[in-house]
Amino acid sequence: MAPDVPTVALGLNGSAIYVRMALGAALGGAVVSAGHAGSLGAVGALAAVVAGAVTWAAARVGRRAADVAPVRA
Repeated sequence: MAPDVPTVALGLNGSAIYVRMALGAALGGAVVSAGHAGSLGAVGALAAVVAGAVTWAAARVGRRAADVAPVRA
């Protein structure tokens, strides 16, 4: 592994966190703008379920790729 890879990975992780916060704020703003402020909780819960499903699917794909990929010494 190249010496700068961990630094780049940390930077991308931080950027991804900010993008997710912006998307959540945009979704919440859209719900409120549409006049459905009472359903913010349901929309937030649905977003959390979708995020969990995406995380689960990504972990599954990662595990499958790790099982198939040959290990090089």
